[in-house]
Amino acid sequence: FLAGGGAAQEKLGSDGSCIRILQQMGYPSSTLRPALTQIETDIRPIRGLEGIRIKAKVTAFAGGRPVHSERGEVLFTSYGLSGVCVMQCARYVDEEETEISLHLYDVLGFHEEEMRAELERRAVQNRSYPAERLLTGIVPPRVGHAVFLAAGVHAVQMKDISDEMMNRILQTMGDFRIQVKGLKGMESAQVTRGGISTEFFSDRTLESKKDPGLFAGGEMLDVDGDCGGFNLMFAFGCGILAGKNGRITAWEAHK
Repeated sequence: FLAGGGAAQEKLGSDGSCIRILQQMGYPSSTLRPALTQIETDIRPIRGLEGIRIKAKVTAFAGGRPVHSERGEVLFTSYGLSGVCVMQCARYVDEEETEISLHLYDVLGFHEEEMRAELERRAVQNRSYPAERLLTGIVPPRVGHAVFLAAGVHAVQMKDISDEMMNRILQTMGDFRIQVKGLKGMESAQVTRGGISTEFFSDRTLESKKDPGLFAGGEMLDVDGDCGGFNLMFAFGCGILAGKNGRITAWEAHK
C-alpha cells in the first residue's frame, strides 16, 4: 500500500517522491501544484492594509469569467491575500490572468440597491463629515480609504460626493478587483493539488486496476478537498479501504 503523500510542506516529510515511483511504473499523473495556500497579488490596491481582516465574498476570475467563490474572513498581507476563503480559491489560480474580486458588503446581507440607499442616507445626514467616513462600520477605515482610491474618488466631505462618485464607490465595494501574481508555493500549502490519476484505481478498494495487489491512496492520488479535515478524512478512508481489501494481512507480512 503506497501512501507517501503529496509534495506540500516537504519539511513534514513528504516531497512527492512516492508519486514518481508510480509514474515510473506507467501511471499518469497530473501536474503537482499547491492547494489551500495563500495567494500573491499586485499589492498596489491593498498597500497599507497588512494585518487587517475583513469578512467578504471572494471570487476567483480566470479569463474574465468567475470560476469559484467563497465567503469568509480575508487577511491582507504584505504579499497579497490569505485566510481560509482565499486559500480555498487557490486551486483555481492557474495563471497570471487570474484575478481576485472582493465583494465587501455581500456578507452583510445587503443587495446593491439597499447598500446604495444606506450610503445615500449617510451622505445626506452627515454632509459636513469627511467623505471616507461614508463607509464607517461597513469596512475598516484603511479599507475604506483603499476603496476610495480604487474608485478614483477624492471628495473631501460627504456633500462633495456626486452621483457618479457614488456609482463608482458602489461598483468598487461590490467588485474590489486585485490582479493575481501567483501562489505562495508548496512550502506554504496545506495540500497538494494533482497526483496519480484515479482512473487506474478502484474507488471501492483502492486496488490498482493495472497491477493487482498494489494499493495507493491519500495525496498520492489526484484528489484534494476543502479546508476542514476533508483531506485527512480521505487519507484515513483510503487506509481503511486498502486495509480491508488487502490480500496480505499485517501479521502475515510480519511473518
